Amino acid sequence: MPEGGEIGFFIHMLGVFGLGGALTAQFISLTMMRASKTVQEVRTWGAGARLVSQYYVGPIMGAVLLLSGSYLVSEFNEEWSEGWIGISALALIAAVSIALFWIMPRMKEADMAAGPAP
Repeated sequence: MPEGGEIGFFIHMLGVFGLGGALTAQFISLTMMRASKTVQEVRTWGAGARLVSQYYVGPIMGAVLLLSGSYLVSEFNEEWSEGWIGISALALIAAVSIALFWIMPRMKEADMAAGPAP
């Protein structure tokens, strides 16, 4: 039977891969939407990014990652003042903030603009 630390680490890894996948999908979609030459191409690339943005996958995975990381810090008697833990938490908060307040609104604007176009 797995112990609490092992389950916490598994959930933490799910958060890592989920956040990485969400940010990668948004980045690729936004890049390809900017390179598109027709509205149909914008719609095609925006469909996948719409799912990520619509369900707030990035921020949710970021919260899972931060909460499970907090649990692991307390479970293994680590300190928040250790360099890699504090820097990782700040980088995570920055990445989720960028996704939430910069990338997602741009994706929604592009989706709204491409929707009624012929």
